[in-house]
Amino acid sequence: MALSRLKVWVAEVLTFADLNAEFDNVLNNPVSLISPLTGPLDLDGQTVTADAAAVTTFASTASISWNFASGAKSGTPGTTGTVANWSAQTFTDSNTAGSGTATNYVAFAIQRPTLAATNSTVTTTNAATFYIANAPAAGTNQTLTRAYSIWADDGIARFDGGVMAPLVQNSQSTAYTTVLTDSGKHILHPTADNNPRTFTIDSNANVAYDVGTCITFVNQINVLSIAITSDTLTLAGTTTTGTRTLAVNGIATAMKISSTGWIISGVGLA
Repeated sequence: MALSRLKVWVAEVLTFADLNAEFDNVLNNPVSLISPLTGPLDLDGQTVTADAAAVTTFASTASISWNFASGAKSGTPGTTGTVANWSAQTFTDSNTAGSGTATNYVAFAIQRPTLAATNSTVTTTNAATFYIANAPAAGTNQTLTRAYSIWADDGIARFDGGVMAPLVQNSQSTAYTTVLTDSGKHILHPTADNNPRTFTIDSNANVAYDVGTCITFVNQINVLSIAITSDTLTLAGTTTTGTRTLAVNGIATAMKISSTGWIISGVGLA
């Protein structure tokens, strides 16, 4: 009886440090020393190295429950995640009655966190359940035609709580031709530049904007001309094409409606 209790006690309190002497044996043999577990396995905050190159690790710290550090990898680019990849899964509903309806199904769920403070009357300006720092950056010998921070390849994206998308500003105080990253932005002619300027939408041959792309132009001073290189810019509600002018405090949005066609409308636009 005493030996049986000792075995159970060892399985329940076995720590990461206790495994060190036999760790190579665990890695190189198909039978775990403590499989199946009969109690919790305590890693004592140790960092676990997840690959032979010793560049990918995960650990739990005092302030971060799951700290995953992905090392540099190489291979063929594709739509399989290189930092983390979750394989496809088939989930079988074994509970809903025949001809019945299940209310919801979710493959990946992130529940609502709570942010508290030790001291009184603390204000946090921005708080998010999920944060993405930026779209992919171009590294050595690499050019990115399009870079997305989120890419939903197919299916409907649903946002019950609404979406706040600030119209990013690109301020220009000289003649300017749009670039791919201007998609969805507004190009500003600021008050500091009291000169007539021309902002030009580049051709599809040079910059292949997606059909549906919108670019907004804002003029704060003098006169702003909105031109296009070799494609067609049509004034909304008319058949008039070509360069348009935007008055002081005018706002105009150009939308790409075909591979070489844009339509523009706005206030103060002529």
